[in-house]
Amino acid sequence: MLAYSPHSFIAPEQLQARLKRAGDAEVDIEQRLVDAVNAATLWMEQHTKRRLRARNYRTANTITCSASSGDETLTGSGFTTQLFAGDDAVAVGLSVGSQVASITSASALELNRKTTAALSGVSVMFGSQPLRFSGDGSVEAYLPEFPLVQLLSIYRDDAGTLTAINTDGAYFDLEVGLIVLANDTFPRGNQNIVVNARCGYVQPTATDLGHWAYAALESAAMRCAEVLFTDALQVRGRSDNFSAGGLSASFSDFDMPKDVLAMLAPFVRRWR
Repeated sequence: MLAYSPHSFIAPEQLQARLKRAGDAEVDIEQRLVDAVNAATLWMEQHTKRRLRARNYRTANTITCSASSGDETLTGSGFTTQLFAGDDAVAVGLSVGSQVASITSASALELNRKTTAALSGVSVMFGSQPLRFSGDGSVEAYLPEFPLVQLLSIYRDDAGTLTAINTDGAYFDLEVGLIVLANDTFPRGNQNIVVNARCGYVQPTATDLGHWAYAALESAAMRCAEVLFTDALQVRGRSDNFSAGGLSASFSDFDMPKDVLAMLAPFVRRWR
């Protein structure tokens, strides 16, 4: 299935240009590129024990929407009060990996990917799920994901009853996802703090400063995808060394090259 992760730092087209690979180099070149990009994204997050590219962690809600086939525009109502740019979008007729790219009005928004069919009064689920962590009774807490881009809301969960935590005057260390409250506490409990937020590394654009580390992660993703794409060109199984009839062959190990590991070293989770 030709669907690359929206959390990747590179697109398959970028990888193809970097590899200088012709469009007909292999019969399944498009799928090979997608596979390499997706695998690189997963490997990077497994290695660093973190989710890296910025994404929304937010309680999901459903809105009735319509759209033309092969279009990026959804129409509906309540978009400016119920949705945020970056929200995941799931429904029949939407491409895998669809997200809200921008909200143009209360009744229209743009997706990051084109629809696969026309939508007419279809229920679209936006968002995914919020972050949760255990309160310890203190005034400070580290979010499970970081850096913090935008805090949307934060609650304490008392047996299913959500009560807003007062963040007036709070101090935020965005880089490490630290929140220090000035007028409230994080009460003790097991996974009782619920956070709706946007966390991760943001791509710089003409209208957004983004994060200084984005380019480094983009470079690591490209290098990682190069390695995975090249490895997949020949099926090698798990063989390492063998010899027969006076001939021998040696295969390199299956670890990532040291340059990739070095690029990702600053982003490995150091706590928890």
